[in-house]
Amino acid sequence: NYINGVPTIYNQENVVFGGCDAMLYVIGLEDGKSVRSIEVEAPIAASVAIADGVGYVGDMDRSVTAFNLDSGEIVWNYQQKSFPYFSSPALSNQNLFIGGRDKGMHCIDRINGKQVWRFSARGRIDSSPVLTKDKVIFGAMDGKLYLVSRKEGKEVSSYEIGEPISSTPAIVETK
Repeated sequence: NYINGVPTIYNQENVVFGGCDAMLYVIGLEDGKSVRSIEVEAPIAASVAIADGVGYVGDMDRSVTAFNLDSGEIVWNYQQKSFPYFSSPALSNQNLFIGGRDKGMHCIDRINGKQVWRFSARGRIDSSPVLTKDKVIFGAMDGKLYLVSRKEGKEVSSYEIGEPISSTPAIVETK
């Protein structure tokens, strides 16, 4: 079925991506042959984030899933209410950050899959978050660009853009 997210390269040997057929695929980079496929609960609209042999992705129904790329086993499944995730996750050493159509930016512990905090915007969050040393930056469909504390999930500042934001922000270092 359709593939909406950008494929992610894993261990310089494989490509990982999800599809609208509710499957995650691990494909050989050199030969294009299937290494494994992993069934998830719903279609996937975003890219898979990878760290330490674990892939993380949200689905179009209601969950964020962590899965072991080598074994194909589900590590954990994070579910709040029944709403989709169109945002691709961003990873820090300890946490995963992902926007949801529940108007929330979710911070999830990467090891146990438990919620650390949730920030509420006034519009759904399809924008994928970008991390700085101490902030999460993302847009929302309420027309604002948000800067939120990575540690506490509190708003540091926001900028009214005037139109819904579904794209991922880009940041540069300024002096």
